Amino acid sequence: MMVAILMGFIPQILTAYSSIAQAIETQPDKIVDQSGLKVSSSVSSDGNSLNWKLQYEKDVASDGNDQALKFKVTADGEAIAFNEDASFAVDDDQWFAEKDFSKQSQGSLSFTTVLNVSKVALEIQADATKTDGTQAVTINKNILTSAVEGPHALKLPAVATQETTEVSATSPTTAEEITSSQETETTAQTEEASEATSSEINSSRVVVGASNLEYLSGISAFSSINYSNIAPEYTTDATKGTFPTNSWQPAGQTNVINHQGNKERNFATWDGVTSWNGDPSDTTHSYIQYGEKQTDFAIRKYAKETSEPGLYDVYLNVKGNEQQDIKPVDIVLVVDMSGSMESSQRNGWNDRAGAARNGVKNFLTSIQNAGLGNYVNVGLIGFSSPGYIGGKSGYISVKLGKVGNASQQQAINGALSPSFQGGTYTQIGLRQGSAMLNADTSGNKKMMILLTDGVPTFSDKVKNSVMENGILYGTNFGTTRDEPGYTAELRWPYTDSSGHRIYDTWPATLGEAKKAKDSGNVVHALGIQLAGDDGYWSEGYMSDEEVRQNMELIPTSPDLYEDADSADAVEAYLNNQAKDIIKNFNTVTDGTITDPIGTQFQYANNQATVTSVGKQTVPASELPSAAIQDGQLTVNHMNLGQDQEVQIHYQVRINTEDKDFTPEKWYPMNGQTTLTPNGDNPDNKVDFGVPSAKAPGVKLNLKKIWEEYDKDTSKRPDSLDFTLNRKDTTESNSWKQGFIRLSKSDVATDTNVWEKTNIEKVAETQGATESLWLPQFNNKGKDFAYSFEEATVNGYESSRNAAKTIWTNKKIYTPLALEITKISDQGKTPLKGAVFRLSGGSLPNAGVELKDNGDGTYTLSDDKYKLQLNTEYTLTEVTPPAGHTATTTSWKVNVSAEGKVTINDAATGIEINDNTIKYTIENEFTKRPLLVEKYNKDSGKTLDGAKFTLKQYEDKWTNDGKVVGDDLIGSDAKSFARLAPGYYSLEETTVPTGYKKDDTVFKFQIDSAGKLLDANGKEITANSKPMTDGFYLTSDNKIVLIKYNELRDFDFSILKKNSQSNKPLADTEFSLATKEDSNTILATLKTNDEGTGQFLNASGNHYGVRPGTYVIKETKAPEGFVLLEGTFEVTINADGTVGDVTYDGKDLDKDAIKVNLKDEDNNVIELTVANTPKGQLPATGGSGIQTFIIVALALVTAAGALTICYFYRNRKELN
Repeated sequence: MMVAILMGFIPQILTAYSSIAQAIETQPDKIVDQSGLKVSSSVSSDGNSLNWKLQYEKDVASDGNDQALKFKVTADGEAIAFNEDASFAVDDDQWFAEKDFSKQSQGSLSFTTVLNVSKVALEIQADATKTDGTQAVTINKNILTSAVEGPHALKLPAVATQETTEVSATSPTTAEEITSSQETETTAQTEEASEATSSEINSSRVVVGASNLEYLSGISAFSSINYSNIAPEYTTDATKGTFPTNSWQPAGQTNVINHQGNKERNFATWDGVTSWNGDPSDTTHSYIQYGEKQTDFAIRKYAKETSEPGLYDVYLNVKGNEQQDIKPVDIVLVVDMSGSMESSQRNGWNDRAGAARNGVKNFLTSIQNAGLGNYVNVGLIGFSSPGYIGGKSGYISVKLGKVGNASQQQAINGALSPSFQGGTYTQIGLRQGSAMLNADTSGNKKMMILLTDGVPTFSDKVKNSVMENGILYGTNFGTTRDEPGYTAELRWPYTDSSGHRIYDTWPATLGEAKKAKDSGNVVHALGIQLAGDDGYWSEGYMSDEEVRQNMELIPTSPDLYEDADSADAVEAYLNNQAKDIIKNFNTVTDGTITDPIGTQFQYANNQATVTSVGKQTVPASELPSAAIQDGQLTVNHMNLGQDQEVQIHYQVRINTEDKDFTPEKWYPMNGQTTLTPNGDNPDNKVDFGVPSAKAPGVKLNLKKIWEEYDKDTSKRPDSLDFTLNRKDTTESNSWKQGFIRLSKSDVATDTNVWEKTNIEKVAETQGATESLWLPQFNNKGKDFAYSFEEATVNGYESSRNAAKTIWTNKKIYTPLALEITKISDQGKTPLKGAVFRLSGGSLPNAGVELKDNGDGTYTLSDDKYKLQLNTEYTLTEVTPPAGHTATTTSWKVNVSAEGKVTINDAATGIEINDNTIKYTIENEFTKRPLLVEKYNKDSGKTLDGAKFTLKQYEDKWTNDGKVVGDDLIGSDAKSFARLAPGYYSLEETTVPTGYKKDDTVFKFQIDSAGKLLDANGKEITANSKPMTDGFYLTSDNKIVLIKYNELRDFDFSILKKNSQSNKPLADTEFSLATKEDSNTILATLKTNDEGTGQFLNASGNHYGVRPGTYVIKETKAPEGFVLLEGTFEVTINADGTVGDVTYDGKDLDKDAIKVNLKDEDNNVIELTVANTPKGQLPATGGSGIQTFIIVALALVTAAGALTICYFYRNRKELN
């Protein structure tokens, strides 16, 4: 009656709720409230649905990138579409996204959900775009943090919660009014209300997965209760992270935080306990309790730190209870009591009957021991064949009764005690079992369990039948039976009234089973050691598999059929049936937990343990299964009753090695963790509180100290990148290097100190923004080893302290090399051949000789010899280059403490390149004196009276040259003193009178070293006077040109006179020969009318006479004159002078000789000879010669009697 009354009020109650719902509208709930982004939600109801509204406001900094917001929303896990909005559209990733990128936007979006939704979740993200100078657009997706993204559980209005609670309260109330048919008679109105309520509850269940106890769906009112989720509350802060708002921490622990339990069942009124020791054996703290009239179940989830940093124990506890308002269930056991069930040789001595007896007995005892004896009614049908068990009927029965009554158990056990015998009349068992269940009209859930070991060997004759899906089912039966006896095959098949051929007992048996199922009973079946059916007419009528396939058609569904391959399996089957019946009176039935790992965590070992921790132990075989796979813990098959509790334990590590990890920031240890308390209602989930954890970071200090010996800071870089090395990572993709930059701006007071303190993060690449935080330890709890590494600074040497946090850069003084360049003051040409020595400092006492590089440079011979800081050295020119004089032979070279270099206290002329002191020293060239010595080629005597011209050329006589000395004559001008390096030529322009002139030009070079080189560049080294024209060097290093001159040839000229009148005589002839060969006539002469003539050779040309003694003989006298019989001898000396002149051995008077000097033609000697006319005697006596001879000999030489050696001096200074 109570149920009917309540059912009558339900429409009015719902109408009232609808009215309330229309008046309810929640205040805006702030979802994101931070600088640059604000999102809030509100909801109202129209009585039929919930209307949601999102308010958003985006405000990007002026220097930030344009952004586009986007949203997703789900209701109970299903995606919900937003109402259309002009500014938004669904993108490729199914986000409802802004169409345009911008820095500011605001507005509202709306969507609708069903009224009784249990959870609405919102996700928020944004994309950013940037346009560069080329108008290329780059889009960075999903730029918001995971904390901002969510999902965020939206706050449900009260109407949704109240409606769900009202439905939940209805079912137990209805069930309370329903009792067993054996105890209470109800009116038809009550039965109808009860059935209607039961139907409503059952219609709401969703079967998830097949099990051999699906028949119990709906036994418990809890299978259809929708528990309103008591949503844990979390705080999300951009800096602090996400953590339970109402939290507690294990005593003494700071890096883990857990959600509080509730203090009032079914409400989010949190207990306020902020700390307890976290001992997993403590089953009193921090539970979230669910239940209307009692705590149906309680859950908690918490974590605590272990001794290893970053490793956490995670515990999930679920407490069960016994259902408060239990709806009874009616069960009929239909047991095959045929003879084959008893132990015999035929069945291999398997005591099937004994197993059935024990199994049924234990089945009843287990239900009673579970405290469910008053809620489970059990009856019995034992069947055989007519004439055996139960007499003619073929069956026995024990009516339904409470298992809690001892008499009922005794009746059932007693009914099974006789020996089993007879055939297998399965149809009668099914018919009577169904009739027993159908006779009870209480509305209890009905189920039948069939136990049989063989094919049906008896059945009623089939009058009518139907064929469904290829299976023939009897629908109407006669009063007579088909009795094959030991097989299902009929000896004489027949055709029923429906026209179907009946070959065996299966159509009748399956038809009866179908009737039982169609009447609302759930049928289970156990086939005990089934075998094939040999049949009557041929062996192998039905195979083992064919028999099994037919047996699977008896239960409500094939998966409610099982095989028992032994007697023990029969007992195990019934034992499991009892357990599963008991479970369905628990408050947690086939429950599941889904527990995904948090994004910042890793499982320690992918192992989870399940332990019974309640007052009532959950047997190990009945503990739920727990498996970690694909980043999620899944717990299945959880069945918990009164005083039963299980605890699941696993370990996680916080992933500090992830590059996005931030120290001291709370990270949820898991994703949304849910319990589905009843497997028949998989959509009803409740949330565990999710713990959060954090890990500490480190703060590093870095200091750079600059030291410059020369106080010159210009070589410092503007900034300096340090590499931070991180050792002891455990993941291959963990960052191992980061970068931090010190710069001029990192100065407090001392500009020589750059410093950063409390460094918490570094850059991923050089010069980038610092984004990599510095956690203290790795994913295995071992402290990271951080160390800075400095980039090399050119020109500085680096040192550090032991911790590598203070780096000192001292400007490197690079010891200086020395390079002396030696040049001549003439043309500034490089000079080699000098000898330098450097001494002082740490150099050897004797000093170090500089290396002559052959190009005019001189360097220290060994790299180990360098000029050090704050040291004075002495450079000595030991030997100047050849041809030069050192004006200064010693220099003081000083390197000061500041690195300043001076030479002889001055910096002038010093150049420092490539850490080398470069200094040029000029030497004065020792100009070379040039002398000319002039000699007679024949006599070797010196000559005088010559003139020379000296020219200087720019390069190898390729031009006309410049005259630097001309017409140099006289004994006071024999030296061209101090010739500088260069190309020269010397040419004799005037020869001594009487000497031949040649055109020889003497080309020579004086090189930068003062060496004398010939025109081919070959050095002239002769140091003695040459026998031919050429140069030689005197012992005092003078250059001397030896020039030999040859006398011009002498022409003999004779003047013939009359000794009396002194008039010239013509036609006189003479011959010329040498004294050594007087018989060989060299030339002849014939005087002309003027009495003169010259000796001519046979060709008629003038005959030139060289020095020597010649014989002249008059070969023909003029007409009328006496021929001179004697001979003249004339001697011409080698130096060109005339020696003795005789006639017939007597000296002639030299005054009679005439000398005619010639500069161009041959020199001339003129001899005057007088002839006496015939018939005249000399005026005085004589030697018998009648003529008077006047001899005049004239000797003209080009050189005269003296050999002149001209020493010409250039009259102007030559450079």
